[in-house]
Amino acid sequence: MFKKLVCLAVGTLAVGSQAFMPSLPMVKISSSAAARVYQPAQSETGLRVPVSTDVMVSVGDGENIDNAVKRFKREVNKSGHLLDLRFHRYHETNQEKAKRKAVQARRKARMLRLSLRKGQKL
Repeated sequence: MFKKLVCLAVGTLAVGSQAFMPSLPMVKISSSAAARVYQPAQSETGLRVPVSTDVMVSVGDGENIDNAVKRFKREVNKSGHLLDLRFHRYHETNQEKAKRKAVQARRKARMLRLSLRKGQKL
């Protein structure tokens, strides 16, 4: 499923010939199927509502298409909505959810520490 969604999004990028025209300074690339994320609703009902996530990639004049696709894939992975879809594919118990969130929090804290350390070396 993950490969299908990425291929769908990359296909959207490659098919639109207008996306690689040098006259366009910013290209907005999104796929309605791949860009839909389910987040908790703001109401008291507790229902989940679809929220669209747009991934933006700016394509420079004469930039290689492969580089643009690589940057698009990187942005899709950094946005995290495909990872979220992967976790929502099957039911996850509260214990599994707590374990996953603890691992994510540790990873996020580690990345923050590493980025601060890199910032101090500059």
